[in-house]
Amino acid sequence: MRGAKRRSPASRSALQAALALFAGGVLRVPQGFATLVAALADCHSPPALVLLTGPPAATDTWRAELAARYLPGVISLRLPDDTADLPAMLARPRGARPQAWVCRGSQCLPPVADIESLLKSLS
Repeated sequence: MRGAKRRSPASRSALQAALALFAGGVLRVPQGFATLVAALADCHSPPALVLLTGPPAATDTWRAELAARYLPGVISLRLPDDTADLPAMLARPRGARPQAWVCRGSQCLPPVADIESLLKSLS
């Protein structure tokens, strides 16, 4: 499994147990287990999380650019100006210009300062 090295043995074991428990049903009637299959897919290959900071007008334009493209497995979030109450994973500095961080699992790339570079990092 991709990303399995970053998971703890306990979570890996729980994932394997869930899959073993429901494997027969998933193989027979996959549409009946859509949420489980989606959760397993996210565990196997975490979605890309795009964290946007900066002026709302600019980050709204970036979000519109992302929404206009077919990017399965990409979730974009515009972070608030005050990140004091956010988990450390989401706390990103806000600048005068828009920036984006692309994260997969608990690993984030350095910030991107233009939409073209952001789109390239997601392809």
